[in-house]
Amino acid sequence: MNRPFALVPLAVIALSGCTRAPTTPPASGEATVLRCDAPGAGDRVYIDIAYAPDGMPMAMPDTCTVASRTNVEWRGPDGNSQAFDIRFKNANPVPSAPDGQLHSKAGRARQQAWGDVQAAPGRYDYAIRAGSKERDPAIIIR
Repeated sequence: MNRPFALVPLAVIALSGCTRAPTTPPASGEATVLRCDAPGAGDRVYIDIAYAPDGMPMAMPDTCTVASRTNVEWRGPDGNSQAFDIRFKNANPVPSAPDGQLHSKAGRARQQAWGDVQAAPGRYDYAIRAGSKERDPAIIIR
C-alpha cells in the first residue's frame, strides 16, 4: 500500500525541470539580476526608466541586447509613483503581453513592468509612455 507514496519524490524531481521562466519581478537584492548592459548579465535583467525634467521617459540603456527566454524588468526611479506603459511597436517579443503592452505596477517603492522575452533574433522597437510623453528604445534579441 505504500508503493504509490514511494513514487511521489520521483515525480517531484521529474517535474522540477518543467517550470518556465518567471514572469514576476526579481526579488530585491538578487545577485543574478543585473542591468541589461552590465558585463555578465544573464537571463534576468533590468532596464532603468528615468524622467527628464519635462517628464520625458528615458530607458537606460536605450538599447538592450539579450538572449531569447530572458526575463526583463523595466524599473522606474526609486520613490517615484509615475506609472508607465511599455508598448511593442511592430512585433511583440513578450508572448504574455496582451496586444504587445505591459503596464507598470507599484512594487518595492517604484513602478515596475516585466515580461519574458521569447522571440526570434532581431530588433524589437518599443515605446515607453508616461503621461503624455513617449520615448522609443529597443530590445535586440541575439
